[in-house]
Amino acid sequence: MIRPYFKDSGLEQAFFENGYMVIPFLETEELIQLKELYNRYMPNETEGLYASSLFNSAEVNRKVNQTICNIMQSATRRYCEAGKLLGGSFLVKSPVNTSNLPLHQDWNIVDEQVFASAMLWCPLQDTDESNGTMYVLPNSHRFFVNFRSGAMPSKRILATEDLLPYLKTINVKAGEALVYHPALFHGSHPNRSDKLRIVAAGSTVHADATLLYYHLNSENKAIEVYRAAEDFYLNEIHLLELGKIPENTELLQTFQAENPSPDAEDLLIKLNPNYKKMVKQEIPISRQYPGSGKRFWSKLQNFFKLN
Repeated sequence: MIRPYFKDSGLEQAFFENGYMVIPFLETEELIQLKELYNRYMPNETEGLYASSLFNSAEVNRKVNQTICNIMQSATRRYCEAGKLLGGSFLVKSPVNTSNLPLHQDWNIVDEQVFASAMLWCPLQDTDESNGTMYVLPNSHRFFVNFRSGAMPSKRILATEDLLPYLKTINVKAGEALVYHPALFHGSHPNRSDKLRIVAAGSTVHADATLLYYHLNSENKAIEVYRAAEDFYLNEIHLLELGKIPENTELLQTFQAENPSPDAEDLLIKLNPNYKKMVKQEIPISRQYPGSGKRFWSKLQNFFKLN
């Protein structure tokens, strides 16, 4: 029998039914420690989208990852029955050269048909639509069975007029956590404030699950499943986002499978079975900021992410 992911049955139900929830997560002192960590290693000014894992040395990344993990560990234990924290990074959205991040899914790092994993999105300041909070498509983690990784990136989906009413903006206060399923379609608004939107992001997996990496073999189109060590996604992210496999990674399984890459119309068909596919003009969540930030985020791919 698989152990529950969360200690509270209500949280367990909300997470698996909706694909997300917002919970009071950090104590005041823990939030202060995260702010001090950010001020010690991260920039006071930046442009566009900034992920600490991509713009710092391996040594700084290890320190930041381990410290975030240490700070969030107590909070994770307060809520999780079987959720194991892997680590974390900082995700920043600047008001300079800001853009809408379209709907997408994060990588699956466990067998999602058996075990759960969850992303933690913990802002260091209150967030809403004005400063780049996230928006989600509720229940969408249950729409498709697919495999997502650097070799099989999630499509970035700009919202059509028909899709907009289904999206939900999630306001998250400092110290709270937006906890969401990696398969949930989500994005973030532009930052139209005058300050950085700073988030401490973490990733948890079921403690009994094997950490995995799904890779597409470009020659035979088979899906290969590799065993991933706990520091695999931290140490190998730059190779993984290029669709490459690090040497000496253990291959566990190879199989052939359909791997859907949904677009806006596919989502609408799931939301409304009577919806008929047709050509529609795509528009961003914010008409003021139509840029998608695609180039940057195609590099990042969703390193435990969230945003």
